[in-house]
Amino acid sequence: MKKIFFIITIISLLIIGAFVGSQTHQNVVIYDLSNRNYFFRTIESIEKAENSIHIVMFEMRYYPNNTNSSENALIKELIRARERNVSVKVVLEGGEDYLGSDFITKQKLACSILRNASIAVRFDPKEVTTHAKLLIIDNKIVIIGSTNWVDYALEKNNEANIMIVSKSVAQTFENYFQKLWFSSEDAVCVTQNKPDEKCLGIGKILRNKDYCNGRLVSAQGIVRGLNTRASKSGNIYTTFDLIADKDSIKIFMWGEPDFENEDNVTVVGTYHKEKKVGKYSFFDEIEAGKIKATNVDPDSLN
Repeated sequence: MKKIFFIITIISLLIIGAFVGSQTHQNVVIYDLSNRNYFFRTIESIEKAENSIHIVMFEMRYYPNNTNSSENALIKELIRARERNVSVKVVLEGGEDYLGSDFITKQKLACSILRNASIAVRFDPKEVTTHAKLLIIDNKIVIIGSTNWVDYALEKNNEANIMIVSKSVAQTFENYFQKLWFSSEDAVCVTQNKPDEKCLGIGKILRNKDYCNGRLVSAQGIVRGLNTRASKSGNIYTTFDLIADKDSIKIFMWGEPDFENEDNVTVVGTYHKEKKVGKYSFFDEIEAGKIKATNVDPDSLN
């Protein structure tokens, strides 16, 4: 039986009089973010973020044909935050079978926009539905409620949300976020279920750069030049060269590796002919979703 996790937030306040706008109680400030208030308060909070933005979201959408939409604006603001070295991490619902293929296709599009901007994204485990809509900003602001980052929620629906300014409340939800983060998997933000035949092996990828660009690919080879470091915002990442015969390709992965130089590994991830991060450009790189040790001859896939 599928487990469905719902966040039920109960906040008890001793307030005399009506609640209007915001209310302070014992070093806690609460703002009403119902309906359209959510977008304006949320994007303002993201704009002002200095250190970290951690998000858990059931649905997140990006609409290529509606560049001025509210959900696109929120995603673009996350990217701008990342460009100024704010640590941005996102946990998304990965899409169980009952949600349908259209759900995961649209979810992965938003995911790919974030990942291409070097924002860390993870999908929740398949056996769990993550129905939360939560932001934690700078370890002092919590935005929580019913609003997904989709057009009808942001622009049409009646939605109930609040923003809580409190370090102690933020820490409680940060602990919750960390549990979800470490139980989730790095997102492979493509709509394919398996790598394309033309994109199996380093040689095939490099011979079909335009075709494989943005697609799920798989490559095997020897690890060399392994380098793990932390970004200015504290995100741990690893890069290395994957070598097979005379061919090589760059690999990028979030986190620390469980393999070493000269190990033979299989990498599954998204190939980028060119990936721009701020003012930098990276060429011929696989952004790894999964890496595992293998004993298969890497030259056999070229």
